[in-house]
Amino acid sequence: MSHRRLLVIGNGSMARRHVRLSRQLLPDADIRVLRHRTDREISPYANGSMDVFEDIDQFEPEYVIVASPAPYHVGQVSKILKEGIKVLIEKPLSDSVEKASALLQFSEMPILIGYNLRFSPSLQYFKKLLMEGVVGSVLSVRCEVGQFLPSWRPSTPTSDSVSVSKALGGGVLLELSHEIDYLVWIFGGICTVNASLSRQTDLVKDVEDTAYLFMTSQTKLSEGPLCISLNMDLYRHDTTRFCVAIGETGSLKWDALRGTVEFFGQGSSKGYVMFSELVEPDETYVSQLKFFFGKEFTADHQFATVREGVETLKVIDSARLSSNHEGSCVRIERSFT
Repeated sequence: MSHRRLLVIGNGSMARRHVRLSRQLLPDADIRVLRHRTDREISPYANGSMDVFEDIDQFEPEYVIVASPAPYHVGQVSKILKEGIKVLIEKPLSDSVEKASALLQFSEMPILIGYNLRFSPSLQYFKKLLMEGVVGSVLSVRCEVGQFLPSWRPSTPTSDSVSVSKALGGGVLLELSHEIDYLVWIFGGICTVNASLSRQTDLVKDVEDTAYLFMTSQTKLSEGPLCISLNMDLYRHDTTRFCVAIGETGSLKWDALRGTVEFFGQGSSKGYVMFSELVEPDETYVSQLKFFFGKEFTADHQFATVREGVETLKVIDSARLSSNHEGSCVRIERSFT
């Protein structure tokens, strides 16, 4: 790839990952970091840094990756948007629908949300088989995700992590919103949410570390409203990430940690592995960046768009509202079909 100018906003673990992987893909690029804390060194893969937004115009970036804490995303993107700049915003789009909705006016511009699980070969195959009707009409969907928070970023003290603080956009709903994104991507927009959120451990400060969601969606994969359950936590020791679609003619299970898709026939307790490809954690990010740097954005690309990012936040806000009202049902107004 030719010489490019890339700006990465943020200097935390995710920002550094983007700088490192971008350098692999664009060895001759001019990569700069916009950082808030000047006392922290930048990635050795960057060409330099800047400390104020006013320096961005002089740099004239072609690509911008926003990898700061979620509450800052919308304000930062609004400052740098202009013709000819492609923007990748790390997930989630923001920490609330109210903030994120300000970007809907720019939905025709190349702004993409970094839900990298969409670039997982096994998840893509899981979606493909469901679209092909391998289990017939889907009757219900069950998802589960959880991991012991201190093991996520071993080099960063848990108390300093964005995951534990409301002010920095923490909590299990925002941190693991990948699940909500891919459920919408595969099974259609969520219509209703019943939720129970809680703080079960001292790993987090003022956010939830546990979320149980029961949702319904309207989808072509089901003859009626599809029931979806999602369990999320930040403290389990048996790291887990899977999704099971139960259909009329069998069940299909995606296991992210094994990189497999298994089919279970009617009444069967043993699955048949239809796909197996375990990828390293960086690989989905690399695929995402290759697409970001090298593709023209069209309506059918697999990136999450601004509108889809807002839909995910609608589910999160609705889950919070439901939990605050003892699990009552909250209906979601859809932005798109």
